[in-house]
Amino acid sequence: MSEPAPDIAEEDQLLAAAAKMEFAAMRHIHGQLIESTDPAVISTLSHAYARHSRCMRQNLACLQRQRAERARAQRAAWAAWSGVSA
Repeated sequence: MSEPAPDIAEEDQLLAAAAKMEFAAMRHIHGQLIESTDPAVISTLSHAYARHSRCMRQNLACLQRQRAERARAQRAAWAAWSGVSA
């Protein structure tokens, strides 16, 4: 049996928390990257930084898309209720 879908506020909080964790990981990796002189380590850390950066950007994009879709739905509901075209 599947769990019920999280409510809107919880979804936003989850995406925001995930983005914050990715940002913290990026900062940590960046610190290690700056201190390293070993080419193999630099390569590995650079790839890790890029992956975490991409994840963070995707989380933020999903959060923005959710908010935009919610606002659009609210405007449409208001327009339908008030009889005004959206």
